[in-house]
Amino acid sequence: TTTTKAIDKYPEARLIWDTMRSWGWSPETCAGIIGNMMAEIGGKTLDLSDWDSNGGCGYGLIQWTDGRRATIKSRYGAYPTIEEQLLFMKDELLGTNGTTKQVSQEVLDIILNKDGSQTPESVAYAFACYYERCHQNYRWMRRDLARTAYNYFM
Repeated sequence: TTTTKAIDKYPEARLIWDTMRSWGWSPETCAGIIGNMMAEIGGKTLDLSDWDSNGGCGYGLIQWTDGRRATIKSRYGAYPTIEEQLLFMKDELLGTNGTTKQVSQEVLDIILNKDGSQTPESVAYAFACYYERCHQNYRWMRRDLARTAYNYFM
């Protein structure tokens, strides 16, 4: 089954997917965010196991930098778990638990896909542009990676 395949082959991606789904987030939202993680740390694959390998200024699943990197580490210690990183990302998206909301309400509505109108690609693009804030040359690839994640988990 898909679940067995996902658990066996990509346990970190499965944990990320299942955690976000447990929050009530849509499959399109989960795939869009995972597509961004695939670009940041997965080498364009669903292997999200080596999330602290960058060696540069970025840190973790999202490759947080500067003040955001310092904040997550001060909140959870030197090596936040995947679950803690996801909670921090969620707090930054929603502006909860003392974090600064990183996106406008309009962008948040696209990312969270509450009306069901978004595709994994549109979520990935909004997340890349307004939450990740990656260089424009890297935004389009994340759309394709989001579709890969969606197809894998769905």
